[in-house]
Amino acid sequence: MHIRQDSPLVSVLMATRDRLDLLSGALASVVAQSEPRWELLLVNDGGPSPAGVVAGLGDARIRLVELRERRGKGHAVNQAFARSRGAFIAHLDDDDAWHPEHLAVLLAALAGAPGARMAHSDAERVDLAPDGLGGWRETGRALVHRVPASLEALLEYNCVTGISVLHDRALFEEAGGMDEALDVLLDWDLWRRMAALTTPVHVPRVTAEYFVRAEEAGETGAAAPAPAGAHLTGLARRDPVRYVRNRLRILDKPLPLPQDGSLDAALAGARARGRMQLAVALGEAAEAAGDVAVARAHYEGGRDAAPGHVLPWRKLGRLAAAGGEHEAALRAFGKCLALPGAAPADALHAAGAAMALGEPRKALGLLEAAARRFGPEHEGQPAVLRLLTQVRALAR
Repeated sequence: MHIRQDSPLVSVLMATRDRLDLLSGALASVVAQSEPRWELLLVNDGGPSPAGVVAGLGDARIRLVELRERRGKGHAVNQAFARSRGAFIAHLDDDDAWHPEHLAVLLAALAGAPGARMAHSDAERVDLAPDGLGGWRETGRALVHRVPASLEALLEYNCVTGISVLHDRALFEEAGGMDEALDVLLDWDLWRRMAALTTPVHVPRVTAEYFVRAEEAGETGAAAPAPAGAHLTGLARRDPVRYVRNRLRILDKPLPLPQDGSLDAALAGARARGRMQLAVALGEAAEAAGDVAVARAHYEGGRDAAPGHVLPWRKLGRLAAAGGEHEAALRAFGKCLALPGAAPADALHAAGAAMALGEPRKALGLLEAAARRFGPEHEGQPAVLRLLTQVRALAR
């Protein structure tokens, strides 16, 4: 696509909906950039108009696009891109913020790495809680990600904060833009596809802040419907099945992998674990609905999809224990203890099943092995030691 000479250097893409009280801070952080050659495409995804917030800043570089109906973040960002003119693209969420040097730092990183098409810096997660006065107070902060992105690093999980990325314009088009069918994890999906086309440059410097408010982090543990403007990542808590289906959609996408086959096994393993996670989520939903048979079938499907993962075995073990199926519980928890990711609770359940079967010496052996394996750093280790003392007395 031809870029006019008078076009801005960087186009900032931002989707917004129902965050009028938070939007001004994000916009102000763009206006404060030390690099002035930018435009901001703000797409309102069917919520109350932010025209007043935009007008209050008085900056003609901010261009507001109003959509009549909510279509989701993916559609909004794609619409922003379609209207953009910059040679480079940056991304910012409507409730987060950049440091003033953010764009300048990332542009310099690309300029200093010939052939590079994508750069990302570090971002801090800033935890906020209500201050009792209608505002927010900071309760903590930490780096979200601190490792260089690559296709290998992004293959199964995200390691890039979406607000810390800058890339060339053509890369967005070549990667296919945002996947509008996704409800969540849209950024990870896009970075993953981009990393298959170029090797990102990492700038080990914090240039952005990602805000998480207490109500969005789910501190109450309530599985209530998402409030307007809540972070999309809350979907993992509110609707685990839907969340995992989104992950699996991403994992199943074809990617141009290295021709030497170095990532083939890793991708196959990631997809198998994705299917296992979906099976477990479906099993948990069935179990919550009281359908034990369906839950067991899903957990067995998860076990078959990823037999080397502890989670479906643990689910099967707990289901068997709850149903008084002690032999099945012992087998399942015994398998857990043979796999990476085993925990002291697995030993406790296995020992309990052995005791229920009248085999105190087997329970003793399980607990002694667990006492050697799990140190004080493991939650549940004191319970293992207490039960070990009791079983030793019984096994004499």
